[in-house]
Formats: sequence, C-alpha cells, structure tokens
Amino acid sequence: MSQEAVSAASGRARLARWFAPRPAHWRETMLLIGACTLLLMAPALLNGRPFLFYDSEQYFNVGERMLEQVGEVLAPAAAAPAAPAEAAPEAGDVVAREGGRASFYGGRSPAYSVFLVGLTALLGMWAVVLAQAFLGAALITRFVDLVLGGRSAALVLLAAAVCSGVSSAGFHAGLMMPDMFAGIGVLALLCLLIGAPRLLEHAVLAGLVFVAATTHQSTLGLLVVLTLSAGLLGLAPLSWKPARGVIASLAAAIVGAVALNSAYAAMVERITGHQLGSAPYLTARLIGDGTGARYLRERCAGSTLVTCAFATDNYHDHNDFLWGGSGAAHNFVSAPPEVQRALAEEQAHFVVAVAAAYPLQQAGASIANAFSQFFAAGVAEIDHGALRMVREPAFVHSSVIAATPNTAACVASPAACAHRPPIAGAWQYLVLIANGVSALALIGLAGFWAARRWGGDGQALAQADRLFAVCVLIVLALVANAAICGVLAGAHDRYQARIAWLAPLLLVALTPFLSKRIAHARRS
Repeated sequence: MSQEAVSAASGRARLARWFAPRPAHWRETMLLIGACTLLLMAPALLNGRPFLFYDSEQYFNVGERMLEQVGEVLAPAAAAPAAPAEAAPEAGDVVAREGGRASFYGGRSPAYSVFLVGLTALLGMWAVVLAQAFLGAALITRFVDLVLGGRSAALVLLAAAVCSGVSSAGFHAGLMMPDMFAGIGVLALLCLLIGAPRLLEHAVLAGLVFVAATTHQSTLGLLVVLTLSAGLLGLAPLSWKPARGVIASLAAAIVGAVALNSAYAAMVERITGHQLGSAPYLTARLIGDGTGARYLRERCAGSTLVTCAFATDNYHDHNDFLWGGSGAAHNFVSAPPEVQRALAEEQAHFVVAVAAAYPLQQAGASIANAFSQFFAAGVAEIDHGALRMVREPAFVHSSVIAATPNTAACVASPAACAHRPPIAGAWQYLVLIANGVSALALIGLAGFWAARRWGGDGQALAQADRLFAVCVLIVLALVANAAICGVLAGAHDRYQARIAWLAPLLLVALTPFLSKRIAHARRS
C-alpha cells in the first residue's frame, strides 16, 4: 500500500474516532448525569438561592467591567453621543480609579468573572449553579465508571449523593466562586490519566483542565503539582504508566492557562496604564503568622518600605491587615490606590526580608498553617452569604446581590431575614467530619496498599496499579492544596473543602474493588 493510501486510511480512522456512533447507553448516561446534577444542586435549592461569599461581589464587578469594555470596543463610535467637554472626567481621576482596580483585582479570574456575569445576564444566576453542578455530575459519572471498570447507576448516584449531602461538593456547586472548578480540574485530570478517552473526550477533558487552571492561581498551582506527580509516577515500578500524550495535553492546558493570564494582564495594563496586581496576600500572611508583625516592630527603623507605615497597628490576623475585619485603623483596602500598588510591588522584598530574619519561626508557622488547612474542610463560609451581605452597607446595593434570586425582600427589610441559611448548622459539622475522616481513611488506604503492593500480595494488587495511582494522586492533591492555600493564604474551610469531596468520592467508587479484595483475603 502506498504512503498516500496509508495516510488517507489513518485520517479516516481518526475521523471515525471523532464521529463514532454514540453507545447504546447514551440516553441512560444523560439521565444519570441529570439525576446527579440535581443531587449536586440540592443544597442551593434547599437554601432558596445560590450561595454567595463576600469575594463573589469582586468577581461580579470584574466580569461587568470586562463586558463593558468589550461592548465599548464593539459598539460603533458614532452610536454613542459625544459627552460634553465639561462632563469628561479628569485624566488623573481615571488613572486613580483604574489604577486602584488594577492593583486590587489581579487575584480575580477574568475567565470565571465573565462566566459568572455572562451566564447570569443571559439566563439568571441559577444557570451558573446548573452549569457547575452539571460539569461536576458528568465528571463524577465518568470517574466512577473508570474506577469501577463498568457502569453501576446505583453506585454513581450514591457517590453523587455523598459528595453533595455529606461532603462539600454540593455547597461549592452552588457557590458563586471559582472553587468548584478546582475539583472539576482534578477530576478531569484523573479521568484523562486512567481512561483511554476517544479524541473528542480527550479534547473535552483537557479543555476542562485548561478552564480550571484559569479560574484561580492556586488551582493552577495544584494542577501543575498533579501533572508533575503523574509524570513521576510513570517512573515508579508500576504496571500502570500514564500515556505520554496525556501528559503532553495536561502540560499544554497549563501553558495555555498561563498564556491567557498573561494576555489579560497585558490588556489591563494597556487600558488602565497600570500593571495588573493583586492584594498583598503574602505580606498579610506573614503579618498574621507573627513574623511580619515582628519585623514591622523590630526592623522598620530607618526603612523605606511602605509596609512599615502599618507598623503601629496590632492586627488580629491577615484579614485584619487586608480588609480591616477586626477594625484596624489602617489596612490595605482603605489605603489610597498608590499605597495599594506600592504594597503589592514591594511584597516580594518584604517576604524575603522576613523569611531571612526569622527563618525557623516562619517555617514553624507555615507548617502549622498547612496542617490546619488540611483539616479545615467544612462549609463554615455558608454563614457569610447573601443574607448576611444584605445587612452590610458595602454590599446591600451591589450588583451581585441584585442578581441573586430571592433576596429582594431581605434587601427591603434586612431585619426580617435571619442571616443564617436554613440548611446551616448541623450540616456544617457533618461535612467537616466526613471530609476529615475520608481524607485520613484515604491516606491509610494508600499506605496499606503500598505496603501490600510491594509485600506479600504484590502480584495480585499489581493488576490494580491504575487505581493505586488514583489513590496516591488524590492524597497528593489534598496535601498539596493544604500546603498551597494554608501557607500562602491561611487556613479557611472553603479552600480545602473545594477538593476534599474527592476523598469520599474515591472511597465510594472503590467499594466494589475493596469488597472483593477483603473477600479474597478471607478465603485465603
């Protein structure tokens, strides 16, 4: 056969993979995903409205501003009437306003902001909940199928119910924050690694990893760690090896996310004249740890650091420095835009100086933060939602509150609405306990599995190296997430809970396999 004929046959084979007939169980699969979607939406539906957090307002503002800019670019210049000369804002005011925004909103994902605002504007905020729940449900279904090596609708529904009602996936599916995409990104990565997806599914999963990586810098870092870990697992003495093409796709998705973030930063600088920055979270973290506060007390004499202007305040924690949560007289958010930018620009210098001055104290504080973050995996932030925000002047008239369903009566009469959601309370403790116990159980299982894998039962367990790799990667994800978020931002339930539901998900999916192994061990 000629080279041309071989090439044509190969091309037809690739097209056949793209457009292969849908499997006979396609309809049943969609019904199953639909049922799982409703399970993941259940907490928000019972709550009567999507969940909000204070930062939701910032994501909403970023999305509105970006869509406004796009509209201004696309609208014909002649369509807008010329503003009177006297009504034009002073150039200095524009720079100050945009510079303040640029220095403040660098930590907010443009991708998630546009997703949130665009979908809300088109279909309402419930559409955001539906989209996040659907993506989670589809990946949960696919993941359980891959772990099981077949289809059990009952097991898939049980996994979704546990993730939603007992763990934290249901809260994050209904939360107007990008946290759900951390779990979505990790699940998509795992499905790519352990499955043998057709070309279209491969592209969709890699695309979800890319999207997840754009939603938050910490999610990007987590996916980088897992991609590198998957590559290293390929060097381990395991019968399972990740496909090179999958590792390449994951690397491409991550590089694409970095490129998008860089393009966004360049766009903001071009529009505002200021570099895109972020709040000085690391500076705040060190102050909260005590090392930064000690440095301000002991080393600021004669220093030109702008941060030293905050040396006279005794901050309760890192949030007090950033947002004045405990009433600090001086804080980042109330500072003028030029001070905000200066604090962000000198952050790296401040972090290096503090770490060099008190290395052991900072190392101890960082380890303690990571440890605390690992076990802080509840839904405590449910108490900081819409019904509490309508009681605060800074949020009550914000766009995100106006767009949130079933809040109008509370805005009109905040005292008539209890700020605590009706499904809070015992559920918070249930989720915290379930996530903590599941994480410890998974660590124990991974350790026991490794000991048996290279011990007496190695030959039998070697056939399940693919599942062992998944177990190890989820444990690594939990540890890496705790380190990234706890060390860099401080321990908050929402940070760890965003992926903590992966532990009970895997334990449920492994139930048939573990049952068989236990029965086999008893017979032996």
